Amino acid sequence: MEQAAPIRKRQLAPMNSWRLIRQITDLWTSGDNPVFRRALTHPPPWYRLAGSLARATALLLPLVGLACFFNMLLIFYSRSLLLVLALPLLSWSLMLGFTLAPIVVEERQDNTWDTLRITPLSLEKIVIGKAAGALWWLRDWVRLFGVLVCLVAISLSLSSLILTPTTIAAAINDLGIHLVCGLLLLMPFLIAVFYIFDRVQQFVLMIVSALIASAATRTLRTALPVAGTATFIVWVLDAVLGLLVLFVLGGSPVGTSPDYLVPLLTLGPVVVYLATLPLTTAMAAVVLTLLTREIAVLVLWRVALRVTRSH
Repeated sequence: MEQAAPIRKRQLAPMNSWRLIRQITDLWTSGDNPVFRRALTHPPPWYRLAGSLARATALLLPLVGLACFFNMLLIFYSRSLLLVLALPLLSWSLMLGFTLAPIVVEERQDNTWDTLRITPLSLEKIVIGKAAGALWWLRDWVRLFGVLVCLVAISLSLSSLILTPTTIAAAINDLGIHLVCGLLLLMPFLIAVFYIFDRVQQFVLMIVSALIASAATRTLRTALPVAGTATFIVWVLDAVLGLLVLFVLGGSPVGTSPDYLVPLLTLGPVVVYLATLPLTTAMAAVVLTLLTREIAVLVLWRVALRVTRSH
């Protein structure tokens, strides 16, 4: 008898941040995934609490008032209006972690994870379907933050039309007027694209870190704080990465200044690079940051699949 040929495992294509965000947020394509449709019937843990708070106006208004009061105190003592964005971004990172925390651990608690694994779907499609179904409950918030990111990108693009000519005016004699004009036309578009991709990468890193937390924990009670902490750490480490890049490319007076931490946390490194560094150095800093994050997305996604498979 002839021996059967060994079954070769299909090698998955490397998962980059743009491919991952497109698969998770494309609800039209995700509708063909049965895991996605199943996840739509399981609201995240915060959903019932949010519904109760929305109905309890007497409790919601004091909570919002206290949050605004403490936020104004922080702004007063730090003298930075950007802290207005700190509380919404902190709430967003925690809510994202709480939404994605049950993806794997809840299936294991209900003894349904092994059933999902024996379906014809690959592990990657199962995880992506679960993540897309969980993020469906945050679709309005995702759209809101997407609109805000686009508005900031447009603002950066328009402001570069004013700032860029003054920064590269000295290069006209070296490069020629026609090449400089071409760069001026291309630069606003590149800056807007870089900023959008910068925010997409941070969003993807938060998603992957929450997936790792969900797969590495044993109970939902543990997964919720671990996933929330993981997304918060990604948010802070993103600002720390910006400080390190500023220190390497901008010198110690720029990189070690604490005044840059709040803008890095709220607006992101691209805005800070363009505001503090010369144009060529700022573009080099942007490319370095995006490449570092992209490597982190690739590595953490592989870690997430490995932890999901092994536990």
